[in-house]
Amino acid sequence: MKERKIIKVVGYIRISTDEEHQPYSLSAQEERIREYVRLRKREGYRIFKIYSDQKSGATLDRPGLQSLISDAEKGLFDVVLIVKMDRLWRNLADQLYLIEQFQKLGIRLEATDEDIDLETPDGITWAQIRGAFNEAERRKISYRTKMGMRKKASLGGWCGGYTPFGYSYDKYAKTLTPNEEEAPLIKEIFYLYVTKKMGAKSIATYLNKKGVRTRGRYPFSTSRIISIITNPIYTGKIRWDGKIYPGTHQAIIDEKTFNEAQTILARRREDPSLRRSNSSNYLLSGLLHCERCRRYMVGVNAHGRNDVYHYYACPGRFKYGECAMQSLPKEKVEKAILSQIKEIFRTDALLKRICKRVKEKMAEKIPKKKAELKNLEKEILKRKSTIQKYLIAFETGKMNAESCNERARELEEEIYLLKEKHIRLQEEISNSETFSFNLEEVKKGH
Repeated sequence: MKERKIIKVVGYIRISTDEEHQPYSLSAQEERIREYVRLRKREGYRIFKIYSDQKSGATLDRPGLQSLISDAEKGLFDVVLIVKMDRLWRNLADQLYLIEQFQKLGIRLEATDEDIDLETPDGITWAQIRGAFNEAERRKISYRTKMGMRKKASLGGWCGGYTPFGYSYDKYAKTLTPNEEEAPLIKEIFYLYVTKKMGAKSIATYLNKKGVRTRGRYPFSTSRIISIITNPIYTGKIRWDGKIYPGTHQAIIDEKTFNEAQTILARRREDPSLRRSNSSNYLLSGLLHCERCRRYMVGVNAHGRNDVYHYYACPGRFKYGECAMQSLPKEKVEKAILSQIKEIFRTDALLKRICKRVKEKMAEKIPKKKAELKNLEKEILKRKSTIQKYLIAFETGKMNAESCNERARELEEEIYLLKEKHIRLQEEISNSETFSFNLEEVKKGH
């Protein structure tokens, strides 16, 4: 008797935090898939693997799905089995793309709870029509959700999303309430800004020195302080879709103080983007260490009345206000260091010892730096994933634009700092691994 061909089947299951009503849990979906395969055992069906995601279907950028696609390209299975089509995709474009990819690879797509026929033109057309209707229905739901949120905001209700620093969300009363620990800090920030006339950077320095941290346990930055003093939520108002409505929650700051803060801000024109490094040629950026906090110093510009001044500054000071290290004039620092280098080049024995010691020290640090590099990559991916979740929450009407932008801005700032560190580490590792020296060549280069 001819042996029946084994048909390798993989299952794909998904639930999403942005779906209010989950018809099936992951375990329930897996159970239905396994039962489907068990009933077709005589046909040669065998479970090869189950892929899963706990992420919105609004994007194909899901770990489980990407792993499934990668294995499909390797020809590891014959059938992809799902409970319903919306477990794989949420929009027609993604549906068409995946169907085409599976067809090219000779992989069948089947569902336990839907009749999917992708082997005939009529079946494919019907699947496309159904996908278009499903997408239209989801858009209607999203639109109704957003309209509901707008109505809720107009009535003074909190529309969800990232709870502002200074408040907690009372899920029973469905409103914001002042946080016992954070609300006094909000009052202190406004007091320092309005009454004491401290700048945003100085306030960040003050809070960081006191050991105060954001909810994410990060130091306060200038931009974080500015986002607080410009948020009308603290006056008992709700900002939604560019409009401000009277809120039902308790104010932390009175209207007069808030307006005074906006006037001061406009007069000072404080803008963190003005503090970014410029395009001047800072030869020692990333090479100089701050003697106080050991951060790498970077080149910055200071605009005077009639000229632009160049400095090397510690990010711990100008970005977070944590470090007391004074900025160093670019020209003086570079001149002093070049003078020391010239002295070294005059003595062969000293130059040899320095080069040898440098090579040894660089080699010793490589394993630790590589481990740190991997950790940085994980932290960057973690924050990118969090931003994606906030964007999906915004797109589906679960989070307002202001809350989404505020939290995404904080995370992007963290990613920027992590990427800076990642680039420096990569360069250090590359330099350490390729470092070599020839005394005559070194002197000739001088």
